[in-house]
Amino acid sequence: MSAGSLNALKQAVQNGKSDFQTLDKSNGSAVDISTAEILRINASGEEFNLKEPTTFKSSVLGYLDLRTVLNCWECRELSVADYLSKSDDRGIPNLKFLERTDLIDWLQGSSTHSEYIEGVEERTGDVEMPDLSGDLGEAIVGRGTLCDHNSSLHGVRASDFTSVVQIAQASVKQNGNLADTATLSGFSSSSSKPGSSIKTDRPSTARNDALVPLKPAKGKDPIILLSPSPSSLLNMANVQSFLEEGKFVPALKSSSTPNLLRITRKSSTIGSRVRFVVVDSVDNFKPEYWDRVVAVFVTGQQWQLRQYKWTDAKTMFQHVLGFGLQFKNDVIPDTLKHWNVKMEVLERNNRFRDREVVERIWELIETYMVSRGWPLST
Repeated sequence: MSAGSLNALKQAVQNGKSDFQTLDKSNGSAVDISTAEILRINASGEEFNLKEPTTFKSSVLGYLDLRTVLNCWECRELSVADYLSKSDDRGIPNLKFLERTDLIDWLQGSSTHSEYIEGVEERTGDVEMPDLSGDLGEAIVGRGTLCDHNSSLHGVRASDFTSVVQIAQASVKQNGNLADTATLSGFSSSSSKPGSSIKTDRPSTARNDALVPLKPAKGKDPIILLSPSPSSLLNMANVQSFLEEGKFVPALKSSSTPNLLRITRKSSTIGSRVRFVVVDSVDNFKPEYWDRVVAVFVTGQQWQLRQYKWTDAKTMFQHVLGFGLQFKNDVIPDTLKHWNVKMEVLERNNRFRDREVVERIWELIETYMVSRGWPLST
C-alpha cells in the first residue's frame, strides 16, 4: 500500500480531466473502469493496478482500492442516487456522502487535507482561525454533521461483516442447518397502475416438474432472497413489516439490522403457519439450500446474480420465482424488462394499497410452492 497511485491520480486530475486511461492488461486497449485492470497516467507514463489498495481509509470499506477511488471521481457530477446506481451497475463499492465529498475535494485540489488519507497532514502553520465568539460562533459550533437527503435514504451497499461471517460459517458447519444460524445473524453482506406487471413468458408448472420437491421439515424452511443493493426498496430492515403486516415502511439497513429473519405466513393454501427464512446474502449457502429458495427479489443489477447457483438471468428465473419492486412512475430498468420476473408497483404515499401488493406476491409464491409439492400429500 502506498500513496503513489493517489498522488499520481491527483496530479493527473490537476493536469486535465482526460490525462489518464483505464486499460485492459492483456492488450493495452482502453476499456471501461468496471473491466479494466490498469490505470495509466498519460503525462508520466506511469501505470497502476486498479486492485492496488490506496491510503484512503473508509470507515466502512477500509482501505479503498484504486478502482473505487477512480469510480468516485468519474461519478463526481452525479447525484447521490445516481452515484449509487452507477456503482451498483459496475459492481464497485460506493462511499458514504462525507467520504465521497472529501475525496473529490482532495483530488481536484479544493482541499489540501483529507482526514481519511494516511500520510496527508493538515497544515497548521500560520493559519488565522476565524473568531467563533458570539452568536455566530455558537451557531457554527452547534451544527451537526451535514448529510443530504438522498445519502440519508440510501446509505451504503458494502459493509464489512467479516467477523460475523466467520461466526456464522462455524455455526453452519457445526449444525449443518441454515436455520441454526438465525441466532448468530451470520449472513453478510412504467408508469403503470399499482400492481401491474410486465408480461413475461413465465415458466409453466410443467417446467418446474424437474425441480426438487419442497419438503416441509424442521430446519428446512423455504427461503426468500432479497437484493443487497441499496437501491432496493425491500431490505432486511423493512421486509418483515412488508410481508407479514402488508405495510411498506422505508427503512435503511444498518449494522444493527439482522442478516437473517424468520417470517410467518398463515394461508389456507400452504398451511396455517408456515415459516420462511429471509436473507440478503448467499455467502453461507450450501448447495442444498438452493432447493429451498422459493422467491428472489431483484433490482436489475447483473452483479446480484454472480454468487447465485444460476448466474444467467434466463436460467435463474426458470428455476426460481423472481420479483421486482418499485415505486409508481419510476422507470423500469431495461434488464428487468427482459428478465422473467414479476414487477409489482408501490404507491409513494398511499400505504393502504400495500396490502394488495403483498397479497399478490404471496399468491404467486404459494402457487409456486404448491407446484413443487408443498405441502406433501398425506
